[in-house]
Amino acid sequence: MGMKKIYSVLLMMLILLNFNYTSLVYAKTTDLSTDKKITDYIDGKVNELIKDKKSKGAIVSVVKDNNVLLSKGYGYADEKNNIKADGENTAFRIGSVSKTFVAFAAMQMVEQGKLDMNAPISKYLGEDSPKLKYPVTMHDLLTHTAGFEEKSSGLAICQNAKEETLGSVLKKYLPAQVFKPGEVEAYSNYGGALAGYVIEKICGKPFSKYAEENILKPLKMDSSTFDLHKSSASLVSKGYKLDGREGIESLINIYPAGSMTSTASDMAKYMNFLMMDEDSSVLGNKAKEIMFSQQFKMDKKFSSSIGYAWGRNERNGHFIYLHEGGTDNFSTIVFIIPDQKLGVFISANTQCGEFSEIINTVLNNRCGAEQKKEPYSGKNQIDISGNYISVRSSFKSDEKFYNLLNTESGLLHISGNVNKGFILNGKKFTSIGRDMYCHPDLGNIKQIEKNGRIYITNDDGQSFIRVPWYEGFTWQISVLGCFVILTIVVSFISAVSLIRGIVKGKKSVKYSLLAEIPALFVFAAAAYTFIHLSLFFDNVVYSMAEEIFAFTRKASELISILGFLGVLSTIHFWLRKRNVFIRLFYAAWSISYILFLVWLIQSNLLF
Repeated sequence: MGMKKIYSVLLMMLILLNFNYTSLVYAKTTDLSTDKKITDYIDGKVNELIKDKKSKGAIVSVVKDNNVLLSKGYGYADEKNNIKADGENTAFRIGSVSKTFVAFAAMQMVEQGKLDMNAPISKYLGEDSPKLKYPVTMHDLLTHTAGFEEKSSGLAICQNAKEETLGSVLKKYLPAQVFKPGEVEAYSNYGGALAGYVIEKICGKPFSKYAEENILKPLKMDSSTFDLHKSSASLVSKGYKLDGREGIESLINIYPAGSMTSTASDMAKYMNFLMMDEDSSVLGNKAKEIMFSQQFKMDKKFSSSIGYAWGRNERNGHFIYLHEGGTDNFSTIVFIIPDQKLGVFISANTQCGEFSEIINTVLNNRCGAEQKKEPYSGKNQIDISGNYISVRSSFKSDEKFYNLLNTESGLLHISGNVNKGFILNGKKFTSIGRDMYCHPDLGNIKQIEKNGRIYITNDDGQSFIRVPWYEGFTWQISVLGCFVILTIVVSFISAVSLIRGIVKGKKSVKYSLLAEIPALFVFAAAAYTFIHLSLFFDNVVYSMAEEIFAFTRKASELISILGFLGVLSTIHFWLRKRNVFIRLFYAAWSISYILFLVWLIQSNLLF
């Protein structure tokens, strides 16, 4: 298995139940001035997606003015049994779009006077409340500002695994709070599930049951469910890998955050209800208005913000509300433009990531192209150079190691200075305002200081926190690279030395065995770890996260112990005045081991 494939799979692990505000970048102009042109365009693009084998199947619905313009299935829901995807009867896994239903339920509770969005959740959970560093509210949970780090362990379970109660799972897999509530928007699956648990405790029944009785049935979404094992639809589509193989689908353990299955037809009903002008006993217009209103924004100069669960973007006076979701194999997006009564839902049974062009083209036509900011000729004051990491990362858990592999959106290194300009990934930042910049990969960005910490935040709702140099990608990969290379070299030297000693029948072989073997064991342990992880990643699913991280920690502990014995070998060689060449290589390896040991501690893999 190639390193590129391993890196891409690890990146997928880091974005379990993937969510972000799709970057609303500039797209080519296409005439979508009529309803038919909109549906023809989307229909054509999704057909193209299937034809190009970027996804095995998909479902799509488009609504306009309370009418369903398109509700259709594409490709296969089950290729092996020759079952086509169908917009009415085939359910797809919509991942994190499930969180919008948690927000819906919360607003129902607010309407009924049972929930105060700004009260600590301990008021509703009592003794069942997780032990948090800082008190949090439903407002914090539904705006992703509760301060939780990213943690994948416990997120999902295998299909045949024993199901635990939501409360026990949330206590067992509690992530650390690394930010103060309200400081920064750090997307959290755990936070979304905890919000669902608050609803569960208030109403006295499982969240899945509450959602079925109070949201899905009233909206006639009869083929949708949060139930992990049963579906109301005629068929739940199978998931497929990018290479076309049928994929294994995990069950979402913290289920309010991403377990829902739904059909194109049901999601059309959902979108129409959200944009309906008439008041409703299911959820009133005032509650919907609050749900979609701006609830948190990192900086007032940006056009994007977050409501309750929904991402918000303002373009030329039009507001767009959207949410994305992903599971092991499925990728989904839903967005609505209320002032045009237009909504689009697309779900594919492959993690294809091909929706951006469709979304941008529709938005450019219906809301106008996003206005590019003119270059700024004034003088900037703030130095934004340094190392940054996405706030949606692991900081305190033993999963921190995998931040290193998220090089595309996790670890950033910005070089340069105020006078000469700044560079990221070989691309220059363009100044678009005082201490504001635009970058091809990040969009419009600005540096912000909160509670003594430095952030870079962009117009798509992403934030990155500045970290010390030793947590930057270059230093970490250098430490790992040196340790791996020197371990291979020293192991080779040790093997040759042992073989020569045995062949020549030296009496000192017994001493060499004690001194040479640790390096060989370190090499063997490291090789086994790499091979074992490669086998994991070849068929990785979200439910394996806990097993992978536990294995990595145990392997790190073993290598650190063997490495210590290797340092003792180095001391032995210097005391016995072995060949200078051998002594120098062992000394260099020992230094690399000590740096590696520090890195393991820094990555929470030791102690």
